[in-house]
Amino acid sequence: MHHIAKCLVLASLCLTFSSCATARLTNQGNIKAPIEMKTYRISITDENSWKAWEASTQPENDTLILKKLRIWPLNGEVQGFTTVTFMRDSIAPQGWDLIETEHADNIRVIEEKIMREKGPGEGKYEILELTKGDLTRNGKKLYSMTWTASQRREGLGAGKHTVYMKGAMYLYFPEGYKDTHTFYRFLIIDSIIPPTFLAVNVEQIYPLIDAFTLKR
Repeated sequence: MHHIAKCLVLASLCLTFSSCATARLTNQGNIKAPIEMKTYRISITDENSWKAWEASTQPENDTLILKKLRIWPLNGEVQGFTTVTFMRDSIAPQGWDLIETEHADNIRVIEEKIMREKGPGEGKYEILELTKGDLTRNGKKLYSMTWTASQRREGLGAGKHTVYMKGAMYLYFPEGYKDTHTFYRFLIIDSIIPPTFLAVNVEQIYPLIDAFTLKR
């Protein structure tokens, strides 16, 4: 599956706003608390803190996509973008006997291979650094893969031809996943257009992961 590559392409679309001083996302500020999806809920408590974000969904795979433009407060110039994606995924029958660590390792190997092989050509990006690990957030065991990359882009304005991005993918296998054969991917891509004083920060996804609960 090529979810990471697709999300990188999707996130890069936000850069079309980079030349607009008063840029806004089409449905910016449309997030309502809590965010209700088919199989999960994200119980954000303060809608005001999400006014700069836009939410959209893909019901066919229970996917939530949140976007935000990175705007320099002094002049309103767009200097980057952030995209967060939550998606439900399924385990193919040939993998039903594997344990979750094996699933996580296999997925991360495949995704890294796709990014390194197709990134320079199809996505015009190059992986600069990539790490894998495990962590726990609000009782959820997560298998992570974090990377930094540079992406070549046209139309960013005078002297601006490169986007610097940091991304992270978290795999979550909830209790009972061996019966449902369902797991979840949490993704974030945060990027900036140099030169800028802004910094990338993939930890923006943590409050959403903490607020993520499955419906019963």
